[in-house]
Amino acid sequence: MPRPLYPAKFFSHGFSLVELLVVLSVIALIVAIALPVLSHHRESAVRASCTSNLRQMHQLFTLYATSHREQVPLGYRHSKQFNSMIYSATSQPDGNFVLLGLLYKDGLLDSPSVCFCPAETNQQLMHNTAANPWPPGPKGDPTRNVHGGYGCRPQVEIHDDLSERLPRLSEFRENAILADLVSVPERVETRHRDGINVLYGNGAVHWVDLERFQEPLEACTSVSFTGEFDEYQDELWEAIDLPPIVYR
Repeated sequence: MPRPLYPAKFFSHGFSLVELLVVLSVIALIVAIALPVLSHHRESAVRASCTSNLRQMHQLFTLYATSHREQVPLGYRHSKQFNSMIYSATSQPDGNFVLLGLLYKDGLLDSPSVCFCPAETNQQLMHNTAANPWPPGPKGDPTRNVHGGYGCRPQVEIHDDLSERLPRLSEFRENAILADLVSVPERVETRHRDGINVLYGNGAVHWVDLERFQEPLEACTSVSFTGEFDEYQDELWEAIDLPPIVYR
């Protein structure tokens, strides 16, 4: 019988403790390197989905304008921080579709998810959650308020009876008309954190870094029903407008 090439003591039947610790350290290092990369790619994908939603919202505003003498529901209720509602259960006499809800009332929100940011983590501002049910109004629970996930430019106060003329879509062009919510700092922190996606009147969608509007945003220390922070909201929306085009 031939003798083995190596003595039995040279054959190992498992890892030593040192070898196991080295392997675990390498795995931990790989995970530490990979997680930020994966997180970055996930955030990029979410931003792209949010951008797509806003572009579709521009198409809905365009369709609404076509049927309503170029007018669109870009405004606010009571104070300029209240600019994202779809259905108000407290409107007199029996609840009413308001602001973005006018698109729904016109049958333009058959795909309601386009009205909500996919990065949002606040249940009250997400699509079809216990805190923000869908559908809104009589087809759902008419006793519950329903909020949209994007905020309109608070151009004019839009009363629930629509007694005033709504602004025309053609009046905006390089002005921001819809964006991730910016009523208070917490609204930014529950989604993209370091900035917002913004839709402009010309149909373009751009990412705007937080530093560009941070000062007026941080001045809005709470949501005020009385319009206490309206001037800061005006400054904020002006800060995220596109620079005017200079014609030579």
